[in-house]
Amino acid sequence: EYLSSMFSVNGVRYVPVNPSERTCDIINYAGDSTSLNIGKTVSYKNITMTVQKIMPYTFSKNKDLKEVVLENNGNIEKKAFWESDGLQNATISNNGNIGEYAFSNCSSLQKAAISCNGDIGEYAFDECTGLQEIKVSNNGNIGEYAFRESPLSSINFPSTLEDIDEYAFQSCKLTSVSFP
Repeated sequence: EYLSSMFSVNGVRYVPVNPSERTCDIINYAGDSTSLNIGKTVSYKNITMTVQKIMPYTFSKNKDLKEVVLENNGNIEKKAFWESDGLQNATISNNGNIGEYAFSNCSSLQKAAISCNGDIGEYAFDECTGLQEIKVSNNGNIGEYAFRESPLSSINFPSTLEDIDEYAFQSCKLTSVSFP
């Protein structure tokens, strides 16, 4: 409804979702930065808006990004970073879900720190073949095949974890799993 109000900041394209509540979603990325920080808010023309969703395919197949810090107030939708081969580090602190295949096939991803108030979807980090270190703190479920085919060797879970679905860590190299 508000596509005519789209705006870009540092190559990230936003679209207002509810102008009266000053909320927006991220719908596209056309930048070439190696590091990106998406905060809880974004300012454009002296108007501050709350960043909600990162829409599907927004950063998919990006070769330039090496590091992302995501602190949005909503979901990271399915395939948002799918096949972003250059991505090495991801710090995620959001108030929503991490969607299906959101980071799948990010073969260079080595470290991820996840703190979310939602679910980690099916195949979310599937085939992240470089993933060596991950810290998970979420208040939801971990979906089927979420970390499949990663060389992940250790993981620490918080006390708030609800469920881990079948095959979430299939073909990983886990040697240490810690529950509070």
